[in-house]
Amino acid sequence: MTISRFTPSLLSHQILEDLFVAREPIVEQIMQRVREAVDTQARNHTLLIGPRGSGKTHIVSLVAHRVRMLRSDGTPVQLAWLPEDLWTIASYQDLLGCILDALRIEDETNAAPTTTRDDSIETREATLRDSAARHGPIVVVIENLDLVLDAIEDVGQQQLRHALQYDRSMLFVATTTQLSRDLSDQAVPFYAFFTTTRLEPFDVHEAAAMLERIAQHNGDAELAEHLASGNADARLTAIEHLAGGQPRMWATLASAISIRTLDELVDLLLTRFDDLTPYYQEQLARLSPHQRRIVARLAEIDHPVSVKELANDLGIEERSLGRTILDLKERGWTRVFESPLTAMLDQRLTYYELGEPLARIAFQLKSAQGKPVRLIIDFLKTWFELDQLKQTDSDNELTMAYASEALSEAQGDRTLCLVQRLSRLPANRRPVVEDLGVVDDALRDLAEQNPTTLLRLPSPVRAAVEHQLALKGGFDPDKIAAIRRLIHIDAIHEFGHVPHPDMERWIERAADLARRDSRDLFYLVTWLGRTWHFEAALTALAQYERILGPDHPDT
Repeated sequence: MTISRFTPSLLSHQILEDLFVAREPIVEQIMQRVREAVDTQARNHTLLIGPRGSGKTHIVSLVAHRVRMLRSDGTPVQLAWLPEDLWTIASYQDLLGCILDALRIEDETNAAPTTTRDDSIETREATLRDSAARHGPIVVVIENLDLVLDAIEDVGQQQLRHALQYDRSMLFVATTTQLSRDLSDQAVPFYAFFTTTRLEPFDVHEAAAMLERIAQHNGDAELAEHLASGNADARLTAIEHLAGGQPRMWATLASAISIRTLDELVDLLLTRFDDLTPYYQEQLARLSPHQRRIVARLAEIDHPVSVKELANDLGIEERSLGRTILDLKERGWTRVFESPLTAMLDQRLTYYELGEPLARIAFQLKSAQGKPVRLIIDFLKTWFELDQLKQTDSDNELTMAYASEALSEAQGDRTLCLVQRLSRLPANRRPVVEDLGVVDDALRDLAEQNPTTLLRLPSPVRAAVEHQLALKGGFDPDKIAAIRRLIHIDAIHEFGHVPHPDMERWIERAADLARRDSRDLFYLVTWLGRTWHFEAALTALAQYERILGPDHPDT
C-alpha cells in the first residue's frame, strides 16, 4: 500500500503501527484516559496541538484503531471517528448529527442509535446519553477542533461544554494546528478545558528511525540498512533545517532519498512542495500585514532571535513586537527556541524561531518566478555528493537546470562545506579558514558558558556542532575541546606552510585552547612553527615535552 502523505487515516492499523516512532507515550496516555472513562466517571479530554504535518492525524488514527481493539475484546466503549474536514458543520446540532453518523458507521451489530435529520438538539443529546449508558462512553475523535468551534459559535460552544462536563457520555480526542481564541481566551467556554499536548518536532535520531521504517515498508533494504547503521545521521543533520523536524516533511524527504535518478527526484519534490503551498498561502493571507512581515523575516533569518534583536532588525517598538510574537505563538506561527544551549542564556530573554518551517515553501515558490526553488536546490546540494551532481545527464531541461544550479552552489557554498567538514562528511571543497575561525570562536565562547555566538551561526552549522557535542547529556567542556582540535587541524592543513596574516589570530585561538588544557600545546607549537616564530615554538615545545615526556609520540 502506498503511504499517504496527507491522510494517514487511510492506512491500515498495522501500517500505522509499523511506521510509528517516538510518540508512543502520548498514545498510551490517551488510551489510559479512555480506560479511565470506561471504568470511572473521569473524563480527561485530549487536545493535540501541532502545525500541519506534525503527526496529529497519525496519532489519533492509532488511538481510533486501538479503541476498536478494546471494543472487539469486549470492553464497553464506542468510537465516533469524525471525518478530518467537517465542512458540513454549521451548528452544535450539526456536530451532534456528525457524531451520531460516525457511531452508525462504526457499529457492526446494527445496534447503533438511529436519528433523523429533523431531530432537535435535545433529542440528539438524549440519544447519545442512552447509547453511552447501554454500550459505554463514546470516544469522539475530531480534528481541526478550532475550525469546528468557530463554526458552532459561542452559543454552540457553551452547549458543547455543558454536554461534555455534565452528561459524561463522550470523551473527546481532538487536534488543532493552533490555540485559537476559542481555546485560549479566558472568557471562552473551552478555556483550560482540555489536557493539551504540543507535538514537538522530531530530532535527527527520531527522524532516522522513521525513515528506516518507511524504507523497510517500501522494501528498500539497502536504504534501511544505511539508515540503521547510523552513518546517515550526519547527512540527515545537514538537511534537518529543511524539514523543520516535522514528520510529513521527513516523509517527503524519505521518498526523495530512495530515488536513484535526479529526473524522478526533482519531479517528486516539486509535486510535494506544490501540494503544500496553497495551504500555507491561505494561512498567510489570514495574517495582518504586520504579522506577515514578522513571519517573513523569521522565515528569512536562519537562526533563533530574541524579541529585542528582531525589533531592532525590523525597526519596530519592542513592546509592540513582543505582543505580536506572543499572538503568533498562540496561532502556531512562532515557537520558543528550546535547546540545551538555552540554559546558558540570559534568562530574561526568550529566543524565537519560525513555528511553521514549511511556510518557507510558500515564500520561495511565490518568489521563484520560473527559477529553481531554493528548498529543492538546498536538498540536492546537501544530500548528493559533488561527483553525483557532475554526472547528471538528462533530456529533461528542468532537471538539468536544478542539477546545474545545485552543482554551482555546492562548489562555492561555504556554509555547506563547513557543515560537511564539521559533520566529517566528504566536503565539496576546502572551507575558507575564516569560517573555521568563526566556529572556533563560537566554541570558545561556549566554553565560557556563552552560547550566543553559536546560536547566531547559520542553522545547519549550529545543528552540526550541536550534533557533534551531543548536548543532551549536558554541558561538556571536553567535547567542546575535541571539536576545536579538529577545527585547528583542518585550518592548519588549509594554510599549509605559507604564512598568512590571519595566522596571528589562529595563534591566539591555539593559546586559548592550550590555556584550558596544557596537552593542547601541540596546536600552539604547530601554529607558531607555521608562522616562523621558531623561538616561541621551541619554548612551547619544551613545555609540551615536560608535560608528556620526551618519549611520547606527540613530542
